[in-house]
Amino acid sequence: MRLRHWTLAAAIAAAGVVGAGAVWARRHLFAVTVEGHSMSPALEPGDRVLMRRGVRGLRAGVLVVVARPDEITGWTAGAVLDTDLSVADRFVKRVAAVAGEWYPAAMRRGGVVPHGHVVVLGDHPHSVDSKQYGPCPLDQVLGVEVRLPGGWRAGIEDRPLPSSTVRHNRRMSGIPDLLPDDHTGRRGFRVAGSRLWQTKTIEQSIADTDEPGHRLKRTLGPWDLTVFGVAVVIGAGVFTLAASTAGDRAGPAVIIAFIIAAIACGLAALCYAEFASSVPVAGSAYTYSYAVFGEFIAWIIGWDLVLEFSVAAGAVAKGWSLYLVEAAAQLGAKLHTTVVVAGVSVDWGALLLIAALTTVLAAGINLSAKVSAVITAIKVSVVLLVIVVGAFYITPSNYVPFVPPSQPAEAGVSGLDSTLFATVLGDVGAKYGWFGVLAGASIVFFAFIGFDIVATTAEETRNPQRDMPRGILGSLAIVTVLYIGTALVMTGMQKYTELATKVDPETGEPIRANLATAFTSLGVDWAASIIAFGALAGLTTVVLVLMLGQIRVSFAMSRDRLLPGGWSITGKRGTPVRLTVGIGILVAVLAGFLPIDRLEEMVNVGTLFAFVLVSIGVIVLRAKRPDLQRGFRAPGVPVLPIVAVLACLWLMVNLSVLTWLRFIGWMVLGLVVYFAYGFHKAKLGR
Repeated sequence: MRLRHWTLAAAIAAAGVVGAGAVWARRHLFAVTVEGHSMSPALEPGDRVLMRRGVRGLRAGVLVVVARPDEITGWTAGAVLDTDLSVADRFVKRVAAVAGEWYPAAMRRGGVVPHGHVVVLGDHPHSVDSKQYGPCPLDQVLGVEVRLPGGWRAGIEDRPLPSSTVRHNRRMSGIPDLLPDDHTGRRGFRVAGSRLWQTKTIEQSIADTDEPGHRLKRTLGPWDLTVFGVAVVIGAGVFTLAASTAGDRAGPAVIIAFIIAAIACGLAALCYAEFASSVPVAGSAYTYSYAVFGEFIAWIIGWDLVLEFSVAAGAVAKGWSLYLVEAAAQLGAKLHTTVVVAGVSVDWGALLLIAALTTVLAAGINLSAKVSAVITAIKVSVVLLVIVVGAFYITPSNYVPFVPPSQPAEAGVSGLDSTLFATVLGDVGAKYGWFGVLAGASIVFFAFIGFDIVATTAEETRNPQRDMPRGILGSLAIVTVLYIGTALVMTGMQKYTELATKVDPETGEPIRANLATAFTSLGVDWAASIIAFGALAGLTTVVLVLMLGQIRVSFAMSRDRLLPGGWSITGKRGTPVRLTVGIGILVAVLAGFLPIDRLEEMVNVGTLFAFVLVSIGVIVLRAKRPDLQRGFRAPGVPVLPIVAVLACLWLMVNLSVLTWLRFIGWMVLGLVVYFAYGFHKAKLGR
C-alpha cells in the first residue's frame, strides 16, 4: 500500500515536471521550418531547427531568425514584431559579426558593426541578407538557435555542422569559420583563433561599470587626479636614479636624457588622454586594448601592466627602505632594514611600508587621495628646496664635458649588460658618449612612470571626459619641469665621476649615488637630512599609487573574468578589499625577498610596450569609431601617435639585452597563465 502511494506521488511529480517543462518550452522555444536555399547545403528546404526566443547566446557563427526587411528601407529599429510571423515573413540566417566587430568582407564597407546591430548572412553566396539591407537591429531578431553539447543543432532533423563545401562558401563571403574539421560537430582550433581577437565594445565596457557588487565610487576631481599623477611620478627617479644615471651612463648630459624621456612620455600622454576621455573605465591600457585589439592583446597588456605596477612598487619600496636607513643615520642611529631568516634575506622596512599602504588602500579611494595630497605637498617642497639651495653651490666647470667621451667596457661587463642598440652596432659595454645618453634616457624613463596610472582611476572620476586629460597632462608638465631643474643643479654641484656607483670594500655590495650625495659631499648635511626624510615621504606616495594602479587594472581583468571573478567584488567603501589584500601580498613578496638590481629596467620595457599599443590604438579607434564622443582629441593623428610609437621603440632598443631576455620570459609565462585559465573563463567568450 505504501509502495503504491509512493508510486502515485512520483507519477504526479513527474507529470508536474513534464508540464512545467512544456510550459517553459512553449514560452521560450519554437521550431523553424527552412524554405529556400539561402543556407544550402547547411540547411535544405524542409529542415527544422529549434530556436530560443530573444538574443541570448548571440555570437558570430550561430543561426538566427530575423524579420524580413522592407525591400526599400531595409530593417527598421523599433518596428513592431509579431512572434507568430509566417514563414514568408522571416529569414533564417547566420550571424557574421556582432556590435563592435569589423564588417565582414562580403559587406564591402569599412568600420565596425554599430551598437545594437548584427550582421546576418546566408551560407549560399547568392543569399539575400545584410549584403543588400545592411546590419539588422537586435530588436528585429526573433530567436537564436539551440545547440546541444558537441555543436549539434536541436531540431526535427538533427545533422552535423556544415561540410567543407559550406566552409569554402562562407570564407568567400567573409564569414568567420567556426566549423569543425572532422564534420562531427566538435569545434576545432579555428574557434580558439577567432576568440583571441574578439573585442569588447566600449559601450559594453561602460555598462559593466554599473554591475551590482562590482561598482567603484565616483569621488575624484581634476585636482585629485593631478595630485595622484605628481605623487607617483616624483619619487624614485628624482631621489635615486638621477644621480646614479649621471655617474654611470650620461654625465651632465643626463639633462638631455630627461628631456628625451619627457618627450616620449608627452606624446604617449596625449594618446592616453584621448583614450581616458573616450573610455572612462578602470583598467587603463588593458581596457583600451580590449576595445581595439581584442581579448588576446588585452591579456598581454594586462600581464604587462603587472610588470609595470607591481614590480615597480616592489622596486620603489626597496628604495624607501634604503632611505629609511639613511634617515636614521642622519639622526645618529644605526639601522639595518635587512635581516636573514632561515637563510633568506628579508627587507622588513619594505614589508612594513607595504602593510601600512595596503591598509590605507583598503579603507577607500577618498582616504588614499587625502594621504597622497599631504605627502605629495611635502616631497614637492623638498624638490623645490633642492633646486633653490643647490643653485648656490653650482660650479660651472662640473658641466664640462657636457657629453663625456665614450669609454670602453669595464672588466666583467658582458654583451648582455650592453644596450640592444649598442650591441647591434658593435659598441658592447660602452658608457658615456651619445650611446650613454640614449641608454640614460631609457633608464630615467622610470622616473616618469606613473602618469598613465591616472587613467586607471577613470571609473572613480566624477567627470572623466573633462578631468582625465587635465590630470594626465598637468601632472606630466609639473614633474618634467622639476626633474630638469633637479638634474641641472645636481650635476652642477658635483663632478659626474664622483656620482658613479662604487663598491663597498667590506660587503662587496654596490653603493649607488642619490640626490643627497651631492649635498653631503659639500658638507651641507642639513639639506641632506631634509632630502632623506623628503625621499621617505616621496617614495611612500609612489608605492601607494602604483599599488592603486595595479589593483584597478586587476579589478577590470577580474570583472571580465580573465582573473577570478570574486576578486572584483567591492565592499561597503566601494573598494575591492580582497584584491587589495592580494596585491599587497604580491608586492610584499617582491619587495621583501627579491633584489632591486635590474628591476627598474624590467619595468621600463613593460611600460614602453604599453605606450606603443595605446598609441597605435588611438589610430585604430579613430578609424573604427569616428562617431565616438571624445572629451579630448589628440592633435595631429595619425602623425603624433606614429611619432610616439617610434620614440618609445627607440627607448626600448636602448635597454640592455638581458632586460629584453627577462621581459620575453615574463611574457611567455603570461601566455601560459592565459591559456591555462583566462581563455576558458573569460566572460566575453562564454
